[in-house]
Amino acid sequence: MKIVIINGSARKGNTLTAINAFIKGASEKNEIEIIEPDKLNIAPCKGCGVCQCSKGCVDKDDTNPTIDKIAAADMILFATPVYWWGMSAQLKLIIDKCYCRGLQLKNKKVGGIIRMCEQVAASGNTLILYSA
Repeated sequence: MKIVIINGSARKGNTLTAINAFIKGASEKNEIEIIEPDKLNIAPCKGCGVCQCSKGCVDKDDTNPTIDKIAAADMILFATPVYWWGMSAQLKLIIDKCYCRGLQLKNKKVGGIIRMCEQVAASGNTLILYSA
């Protein structure tokens, strides 16, 4: 199975640690690729709707190659720390840009690694979700 992991954290911290644990358990029988949005040149979605009439986003950046990788995957794993009770901006950017190919993402297996902390000084918790 081809798995794409979207790492919503720019840091080399707990989210990456959880991703690496997932890879350790899943890499034997699966092809895994990590997408790191903070290293890509992707403009925010403009909501222009042109993509619904063409073959992808009109922005001349890393959007279409990134979404091609996601659309080609059998499973998409979203990984994010929780910032202000929500996902990171890096992950949200990729999800927003998936709008241009939304129907191609239908019926994919999805999962989530959500890294949260109860207090600034707390060690926090990691929640791993999977839907077949």
